[in-house]
Amino acid sequence: MATHIMDYGYHYAWDKTLTPQLEVDSGDRVIFECREAADGQITPSSTYQDLENGDIGRVHAIQGPIFLKDAEVGDVVEVELTTFEHHGWGWTALQPKSDGVLGKGLLEDEYSDLKELRILNIGDDDCLDFLPDVRIPINPSCGLVGLAPEEPGPHRTLLPRRTGGNMDNRYLRAGSRVFLPVEVAGGLLSLGDCHLSQGDGQSSLYAVEAPMTVTARIRLHKDWHIAAPHYITAPGCRHRNDSMAFYSTSAFGPDLYKNAQDANRSMVEWLMRLHDLKLPDAYLLTGLVGNLVINEIVDTPHYHVSMQLPRDIFR
Repeated sequence: MATHIMDYGYHYAWDKTLTPQLEVDSGDRVIFECREAADGQITPSSTYQDLENGDIGRVHAIQGPIFLKDAEVGDVVEVELTTFEHHGWGWTALQPKSDGVLGKGLLEDEYSDLKELRILNIGDDDCLDFLPDVRIPINPSCGLVGLAPEEPGPHRTLLPRRTGGNMDNRYLRAGSRVFLPVEVAGGLLSLGDCHLSQGDGQSSLYAVEAPMTVTARIRLHKDWHIAAPHYITAPGCRHRNDSMAFYSTSAFGPDLYKNAQDANRSMVEWLMRLHDLKLPDAYLLTGLVGNLVINEIVDTPHYHVSMQLPRDIFR
């Protein structure tokens, strides 16, 4: 079993015709040098103008594709995420769609005038310096991991799909294993878009986007058949936030999306009232550490959605 270093092979779309940058055997390790989500256009000294004027075509500089020997259509590729090494900083933002961003925050229509780029540094306590009295524990994860789809490309990387892609799942952290269905020979694996923190739902649009060095072991399963990604989380506590006490807001009704918006809005208002936060800070926090949860879906049409936010991040 070999170890390969990937500090090249950046691309911006899924396409089964891309030339593989690396060929590996099942069981090999790959060390990825992942750029932040804007492909190096955002640095620790950047301002909002750098984000607003950035080249949106360079969003998600993922690394690959990697050809896994003997992988055939119908097989499953396992990506075991073994280590994440951060570079000391990350960024997040509030950006209305009118500024060229692809995607939408959950409350974008209500908060469309919010424009901000926030550079966040990591302290000795492995927490992000969000505010002097608000410390966010880091939880490095991989926002984007996937295989090339069978449909002719190119396809932008912004959407999740059957073969993985931009899943933005905070549980894809060190020790987790992702299983992806193969739709083209060799699988053609790519990886990137690393996060230092995000809540379930990533409701304010951006996570804490960050450059990172990720080590993964790649395996082939010939006897598995799945229709969409599966994953196994690392054992033990999934993240420091998950061991904290939570405050939760709730919403009920027949529309899950509207319920999510209502629960998110209630949390923003609670943070502003009880913790005297300004609107941008409160909304950002809901996306970075707030978890949207479907608590109950069987009492049609009164579905219950909540947003949970860890209280212990406040000092």
